[in-house]
Amino acid sequence: MTSFNLSITVGSRCVAAACAWTGADGLTVEPVELGVGGTAPSVAFVDPAGELIFGDLALQLARDQPQRAIFDLQERVGDGIPLLIGGRRLDPAQLYARLVGWVVDRSADQFRDMVASVDATNDFFIRTTDPGHVERVQRVVEQVKENGYVYKGTYE
Repeated sequence: MTSFNLSITVGSRCVAAACAWTGADGLTVEPVELGVGGTAPSVAFVDPAGELIFGDLALQLARDQPQRAIFDLQERVGDGIPLLIGGRRLDPAQLYARLVGWVVDRSADQFRDMVASVDATNDFFIRTTDPGHVERVQRVVEQVKENGYVYKGTYE
């Protein structure tokens, strides 16, 4: 069985990732292209709408609005002090996890390439962060509520 491995390193200045798999040609290891030069800055930026932005774009935006960015995220994880960035209160560990999630999302294309290289087929591939998945889950939750399957009381 072929396994797909993703390794992520979040440093104080940049984040890097590589994926590896065994295919017909043996072991393949490739860097995940996260930004200019392959890596991406370990910067999180909160835009005026409250959305999180990572990588090169976050660094570019932070140059003009540094109060909306966090640069030392890795060092803040575990200190128990929430961050106030761009008017949004954020837990450092959750923000770190969102950065890692961003890297995973960026590696999805290489996963698709790996599937092709090992001559595997699938009829559909989706990440839980894909818009189509989010919309479908929202519709299912609404239908569950409409059909009365959500109990809004308390149990005794």
